Amino acid sequence: MSNTNTCFYQFTHVETNRLLAYFFESDIAKLTKDLAASFESMAKSFGLYFNIDIPSDQDLACQMKQKVFLDNEMYEKILFNLCK
Repeated sequence: MSNTNTCFYQFTHVETNRLLAYFFESDIAKLTKDLAASFESMAKSFGLYFNIDIPSDQDLACQMKQKVFLDNEMYEKILFNLCK
């Protein structure tokens, strides 16, 4: 629950301009795969099955109508909070 609160707290800071985001064009599939990989070994050490289903880069490119712009550091924090 505290991770969710932290995430909402960060969004509040973005909305009130107290936390600045810097958006750059990103390959969201690759970024997500790279970030999720850091949890895979930890999950295995606990005997857990860990799977994040992400479309291939080609499939995602076909589905996306627009380019994706992210603040990679903020995206990383959000993803890590969700996976904790």
